[in-house]
Amino acid sequence: MNNVMPSLSIIICTYNRCEWLAYCLDSLTKQDLPATEFEVLVVNNNSNDDTEATAMKYAGFFPHFNLINERRQGLSYARNTGMDTAVAPWIVYLDDDAKAAPNFASRALWMFKQGRYKVFGGNSRPWHKYDRPVWFKDRYVIDNNYKTVRTLGPEETACGCVMAFEKALLQQYGGFNTALGMTGTKIAYGEDTEVQYRMRRDGIEIGYDPEWIILHLVTPHKLQLEWYFKSAFAWGRDKILVYQGSTNVFYLMLVLLTAFGLSFVNALRYTPRLLFDRNYYIENWLIDVFKKFAKRIGTIYTALLENSRAKGRWLKEDE
Repeated sequence: MNNVMPSLSIIICTYNRCEWLAYCLDSLTKQDLPATEFEVLVVNNNSNDDTEATAMKYAGFFPHFNLINERRQGLSYARNTGMDTAVAPWIVYLDDDAKAAPNFASRALWMFKQGRYKVFGGNSRPWHKYDRPVWFKDRYVIDNNYKTVRTLGPEETACGCVMAFEKALLQQYGGFNTALGMTGTKIAYGEDTEVQYRMRRDGIEIGYDPEWIILHLVTPHKLQLEWYFKSAFAWGRDKILVYQGSTNVFYLMLVLLTAFGLSFVNALRYTPRLLFDRNYYIENWLIDVFKKFAKRIGTIYTALLENSRAKGRWLKEDE
């Protein structure tokens, strides 16, 4: 371990993705910032593949390297453990299926040293390792196309696959909500959105840097049509928990009507493309017409479930 304190900690939380983790760690060996200036911290969240051996193959490349085993299952637990273990004042979360651009570490430091943002996200571009079906569009996995450093709008957040925080600030907010986020193979979202939502309510600006770039793997499950409906449902489900939205019957009726209305409007909008555009396929039509519907059904499902739980607690307390 090098005695010089690094300025930046790069945290990679991983679960049973040793093959992809190798690409991620390899990209960090090619940074234009001297390795003495950043820490690489791998949080192994109960993997039963070769994750530990894979990570340790790269330990010698970094003067500051740490491998931690977090036994509590869940991405939020792993992220919080990384936060608490990191030695640098600024921390970065990088997905285990992403490759960092050569200036990834230096650009993150540059952003922090500007002093404008204590929280910011970066530019996630698709990386294709697997054959993609003819219907797949890169727009399905791109968050935005902003061209300059900017403050994100009220409904926008830094993407969890590449985001940075001042460590003290993230700790001040208690890190990530462990009731949210991926748990093992369960599709779940919202832990990154929820903490940014709480920060924004207190007036903290969330930044975005289009020059802070990762190549994010388009994994095989994202090349399957059903993924887009499962993930939309999961985000709609978790949105209620993130924003603590209303669960009354009138609100749910409005959500349901909106779901049907959007599907109808989108059917009118996209059906001509299906008929006349040779590069537009039935899979594209289904995603464009029904993805938002699936998201709202997820919201209604969770709201009804929360209402049922609340009623159960009330009846129990009344006994």
